[in-house]
Amino acid sequence: YSLLRCYKPGQEGMPLEKVKEVMIQVMLGLDFLHTKANIIHTDIKPENILLAEPGAVGLSSIGGSLLKVKIGDLGSACWTTKRFSVSIGTREYRAPEALLGVEDYGTEVDVWAAACTAFELATGEYLFKPKEREEWSRDEDHLLRITELVGHLPKAVIKAGFHGPTYYEGRKLKNIDQGIL
Repeated sequence: YSLLRCYKPGQEGMPLEKVKEVMIQVMLGLDFLHTKANIIHTDIKPENILLAEPGAVGLSSIGGSLLKVKIGDLGSACWTTKRFSVSIGTREYRAPEALLGVEDYGTEVDVWAAACTAFELATGEYLFKPKEREEWSRDEDHLLRITELVGHLPKAVIKAGFHGPTYYEGRKLKNIDQGIL
């Protein structure tokens, strides 16, 4: 079963102690994938984090025992040395590099998605839920939400993406009043 069985999205998340247990194992799994197997998963999200306990269907059935999780669904994974697609990740967990079309993205896209996943597990809400707007695209809204949370993206990331000139003028988003959110 995936972690989606442990909480209901849009409602209360998992207890923080369980989130910590899960995310430590996810980060160890990603470290193995990145450094030993030379793989970038590209689609880390709760659905792709699996409970290893047979028959476990939620936190209530697991009780006080330690959770054992595994990273699953490597169907869109790529090698750290060879990318197969620039269009990676599920929307809500997509890293800025993916939004901007950076062809030479790295393992940081998995770390970004893991952070978004940790937030969702703890709160039951997406960290980023971009919307299509009349004035701008869903990607622009996503980039705006990221900027509002973490600040302006580094120039190097913006320049590396083939969508960088479409969305940015310097380090500021084009076409968007950044005080909007």
